[in-house]
Amino acid sequence: MFDRTENNLYRTMEKENNNVTQLFQMNREMPFRSIFNQIFSKEGMLVIVNNFWNTLKLNFTYVVKLAAFFSIFLFGVLVIAVKSGVEPSDLSRDYNGVYHLEPYVGMLSSIGIFIWCGSVTLCWFAWYFIKIRNPNSGRKNFFMISGCITSIIAIDDLFQFHEIIIPDYFGIPEISFYITYIITLIFLI
Repeated sequence: MFDRTENNLYRTMEKENNNVTQLFQMNREMPFRSIFNQIFSKEGMLVIVNNFWNTLKLNFTYVVKLAAFFSIFLFGVLVIAVKSGVEPSDLSRDYNGVYHLEPYVGMLSSIGIFIWCGSVTLCWFAWYFIKIRNPNSGRKNFFMISGCITSIIAIDDLFQFHEIIIPDYFGIPEISFYITYIITLIFLI
């Protein structure tokens, strides 16, 4: 499965990990200052940089694919902004900064997005935990579906699909979103 370079890289990383454990001999009783000095010494920084570099070499193709994906995504957003007449810098700034509003405008909506994201995280964590501990449990499907539905609602709330985009651009009334969400939740329960 692995070619020789990856096998050699794994062996090199194992040797360096042994060096790391020898270099960073820490325990709970050590004062923070000595731990800090050990990590930020010349040897400690070299170990950290070497581990980072080896991990980067090992996962280079994934890093390139990820960088290519985000580059294409950002280029697409830039093209859409230019074609629609929106200043590209406005896409990276906060709504209040673009329109010079008070900082508290939209505060409750932002807190709501945090709550949606926290709920998604809890659902997916519960799904993963139950999947590992008890793969045959029916609860794991509940948490996975709940995480997916909550993700959709969070994205909808963040980008205002049900308020602006779908009604204005596609002519679908906003009430249809609420009916769809209610029917989905009834079937989920």
